[in-house]
Amino acid sequence: MSHQMTCEQVLADAVLFVHGELSMEQEERIETHLRECESCRAEVAEQRSLFALLADSREEVPAHLLVECR
Repeated sequence: MSHQMTCEQVLADAVLFVHGELSMEQEERIETHLRECESCRAEVAEQRSLFALLADSREEVPAHLLVECR
């Protein structure tokens, strides 16, 4: 049996949802909530945009720096 999620619950799990770190059941519950809640949809969209921006801005760490840090 699935229970409807609150905005507070969805927002608490938004980062995990965006990163695909939730169970299928949890994802389905969030997706159900997002279909009906514009404000949570906007927050999740913002999280996705931020994640994409950070992923695009990754720089390669020079090998010598990694050796020095060990």
